[in-house]
Amino acid sequence: MYSDRMVAVTEARLLAAPAFRSQYPHGLPRYSIEDSAQFTADLQSAVDEKGQLLRRLTADEQTFIAATLLLIGLDYRYFAERFVAIDSEGYGVRPLFPLWESQAFVLQTLGTLEWDREQSGHPDGLLLNVLKARQLGVSTFAESLVAHRLLTRKHVRALVGADVEDQAGYLFRMIDRLYQPFPWFLKPQRVNFVKNREMVFNTQSYLKTAWGKSTRGALQSVTGQEGSKGAIGRGQTFSTIHISELATWDNPEQLDSALLPTVPIASSTLVIFESTAEIAGDWWHKHWLTAGDGAGRFTNLFIPWYAEPLKYSLPAPIDWTPASQTLQHAKKCELDAPKWMGRSVTLHRDQLYWYERTRTYYQKKGELGKFLREYCADDQECFQYSGRAIFTLDQLEAIDAAGSRRSLKDVWAVEPAREIAELRRLPDSADTTPRRPIPPLAPRLPLSMLPTAAEAYPVPPGYGFRRLSPADLAALPSLKSSVLAIWEYPRPRGRRRYVLSVDVADGLGQDYSVATVVRLPTIEEPAEEVAQYVSNAVDAKQLAFVCDAIGRFYGDEDGIEALAAIETNNHGLSTQDTLQLHLGYGHFYVWEYADAASPDHRYSTKIGWVTTPRTRPLLLSAFHDAIVTVDPITSQPDFILNSPTTRAELRHFVTPDTIGNAEAARGQHDDAIFSSAIGYYVAWRLAGGEAEPIAERRRRRTALQQQGAADQPPRDWRNSDATAEEADLAKEDDDEFTDDGAGASSLHYAAGGDDRNRLW
Repeated sequence: MYSDRMVAVTEARLLAAPAFRSQYPHGLPRYSIEDSAQFTADLQSAVDEKGQLLRRLTADEQTFIAATLLLIGLDYRYFAERFVAIDSEGYGVRPLFPLWESQAFVLQTLGTLEWDREQSGHPDGLLLNVLKARQLGVSTFAESLVAHRLLTRKHVRALVGADVEDQAGYLFRMIDRLYQPFPWFLKPQRVNFVKNREMVFNTQSYLKTAWGKSTRGALQSVTGQEGSKGAIGRGQTFSTIHISELATWDNPEQLDSALLPTVPIASSTLVIFESTAEIAGDWWHKHWLTAGDGAGRFTNLFIPWYAEPLKYSLPAPIDWTPASQTLQHAKKCELDAPKWMGRSVTLHRDQLYWYERTRTYYQKKGELGKFLREYCADDQECFQYSGRAIFTLDQLEAIDAAGSRRSLKDVWAVEPAREIAELRRLPDSADTTPRRPIPPLAPRLPLSMLPTAAEAYPVPPGYGFRRLSPADLAALPSLKSSVLAIWEYPRPRGRRRYVLSVDVADGLGQDYSVATVVRLPTIEEPAEEVAQYVSNAVDAKQLAFVCDAIGRFYGDEDGIEALAAIETNNHGLSTQDTLQLHLGYGHFYVWEYADAASPDHRYSTKIGWVTTPRTRPLLLSAFHDAIVTVDPITSQPDFILNSPTTRAELRHFVTPDTIGNAEAARGQHDDAIFSSAIGYYVAWRLAGGEAEPIAERRRRRTALQQQGAADQPPRDWRNSDATAEEADLAKEDDDEFTDDGAGASSLHYAAGGDDRNRLW
């Protein structure tokens, strides 16, 4: 009833019945909006105040009534365009149609979902989560959907609910206002009515209200005494439901325990949960994330603030120039719009002016979090925390901007064969000397043959990698579904150095195991996440085989595996043990004692990373500093987070006091954060660590170059009378900034003869 295709199919089924086929041999007659209005006006004047006919109806009027009764039942648009008028925000009554763009988007989504159900034979109805910015007309539109079913069908059991009684009553009155002017020849008779509580029709359809903050907490009806606290809908079955403002409900858990189990799995079911965001980690946030992961019966629909351009815009002065932050936001909206709206969107000048002024207003009042909740552009920034966040909103936006520059190149399943892994670690039969296995990966191709796209890059054999097909990608709920997301393949030429950092979970569906590949920083570019594997379904031993394949894939130019830094606090010890002893992996991070008095005693005989109350602040402090410090050469952070999984977790990373106690907020995860933090810390140590971090060397080189350029312009030695010795002396000052050995020689443990963490 929400898409033209579905309406056509339903009408064809209706007319297939002999009685209707003989009555409408040429199909149901459709009347224009103007003709329907004229017929309706004539028929309204044909009855008195008590509804008694004052004259006999004509044949055309009888045909109009019969056809309209059928059409409004099977076509929502036909019903709403002709018979639905709403209160226009205090400016009088206006027709619901034409819809706002935000409302049209909801209707389009329902139509698409309905048609998909029809085509696939799916037995369930339409269950929709709508996360939205404020005042986009979704509540009003949802009430028109409920009214449509109540007034045009029999045996409809409808429920509308809100956070408080007054709001629930407001939703109830919306439907009552739609019922009152409904034409007498279409209107079902109301046999029972309790203001703001209940209305019952002679078609056996009825409407009831509920609210989350009721002292009784139960379904409210005629007496107001039904049920018990926290039991909305228990003992009753509702096929049409609209629940509003879920983010502010006192006890939304009752929807899971009492209401949703009673919702029938049937094509006639319609459930709409809609709300703005409030607190990250609350019921509404977890419900949204669960549906986004493909679990349960609901489909997610996010409506950003710019979906309704007429509502959120202000005339921009002629001399106004958007701030850089505003332009960055516009670019983000342009990139994200196809994901949310299904089409490209370019914000016009008046929208940008409204955004900048409104954001500045909230920011100066110290309420930027409130602005992002109510005028959100994506489904992450709108959920905020009342506690102390580790990262400010401005920092999060900068981190997102830096990590969004490199697009996702490929997504692979990782299904390593244990037998192949076992054979690979054995020496060749003709060679009795054990040697480190060199994987057939990272091909050294001529520049003309370098892969330019995911399809052109050959999937390396022997490690269980499988490129996902377009159909697999379309069905993939997220990058947290046991797949390897790749933003940069192993570089086929030149020096390449990678760290494989691993945070290990138990694989029982609660926390996630995360394996992150970090490319070491150089004097030319910062450290960067280049690949990530996330899964909550792989146990600790199975994860070792995944890490083995990924680590060998991201080997260096000498064929040595990526340096594995596995957190061994709990489950990780099993992963590391399997990786080392069973799979023959030979390149591990050696545990350091950061408080050793002598550099010679800094390294232990243990491998792996251990997070303790002493090392946690060290780890998180280095990670925090790296992703918020902007490099002067690349204008990017010292550590680039390409993974949206890691960046999403940053928004929910909070602390009660110091950074050392930071962790994921209630109901959230921080596994990707710790995996990336370990990877960065190890990469930072390998690139110089405390001696002089490579990022500081990069900044020092830039300063010296700028100073030299100011003191003396660069000289073209090729066309001068200078000797080779003079030219060499002039170039010596820059030798310490090369990547060919100078960085390694600056490490204090190299001078002490300890090679355990050297890059060979």
